[in-house]
Amino acid sequence: MAGQDIHAWFHAPIDPAPGLTPRAALVCFPYAGGGPSAYHAFCRALPPQLRPLVARLPGREASRQMPPLTDLDDIVAHLADALRPAVGDLPMVFWGHSMGALVAFEVARRLGGEAGPRSLIVSGCKAPQLPRAPRPVPVEALDDARFVQLLQGYGGMPSAILDNPDLLALLLPQIRADFIAMDGYRYRAGAPLECDLLCVNGTSDHLVGRDAARAWAAQTSRHAACEWLPGGHFFINESRAALVRLIVDAVEDGVVPSDAALTRGT
Repeated sequence: MAGQDIHAWFHAPIDPAPGLTPRAALVCFPYAGGGPSAYHAFCRALPPQLRPLVARLPGREASRQMPPLTDLDDIVAHLADALRPAVGDLPMVFWGHSMGALVAFEVARRLGGEAGPRSLIVSGCKAPQLPRAPRPVPVEALDDARFVQLLQGYGGMPSAILDNPDLLALLLPQIRADFIAMDGYRYRAGAPLECDLLCVNGTSDHLVGRDAARAWAAQTSRHAACEWLPGGHFFINESRAALVRLIVDAVEDGVVPSDAALTRGT
C-alpha cells in the first residue's frame, strides 16, 4: 500500500492488486492545498477494479521543492499533457473536489471527446459558468493570520495543522497559490462535454446551493445527476463510504439522470 509515482504530476496512493486488470482509472483532482496523502483513506476504500491516481501539483509533498503555480490554465495544461502517459489505455473517470472540480472540468474540456473521461464527478463546487463574486480583499493581500481565518470558514483544516506553526508555515504558500489560481479562473463558453456528469455536494455546504449545483448539467450533452450527502464543504471526509458507493455506481452503471437535467441549457 506504499503507492508509487506514476508521473511527476500523478501519484498512485495504493499499489494495484497483483494479477488484477483494473476496469478504469479514477483520476482524483484535489481541493486547494490537497495532495495524494489526503486521499489514502479514500483510495483504500475503493474496490480493486478501480485504479486511483491523484494529481500532485508543484509545491506539495514529493514536489514541494518546485514553485507552486498560480494560474489555473497552466495547471490544466500540465495535467492534460501528463494524463494519458500516466493512465495508459485504461478508460478514465475524473473526480474533482472544490478547486479540483474546476481543474477536472477544464482538463476534460481540453482533452475532449474520446480522449476525455467516460464520466466527470464534481463535488463542493458550483457550476463554472455561474458568476463568482470577488473577495473583499484578494487572497494575495491577506496576511497569514487572516488567510487562516478564511480557510477555517471552509472547514477541513485539521487542528493538528492549525496548532503546529511550523507545519502551517510550510503548507500556507501552496494553499495560497491554489486560492490565487482558483480566484483567477475565468470561464470560457464552449461545447458541452461528451461524458456523463455527476455532481455531489454536502447538505450543509453553504458555499454550494442546490441551484448552483444543478447548473452543472448544462456542461454535458450526456446524462447528468445531482446527489446530496450529509456534511459541509468537506463532506468527502464525513460521508466517505457513501461517496465511494456513488462513484463506484457511476463507473459501473453510468450516471442515472436526475432533476439536474432540468437546468440544462440555462
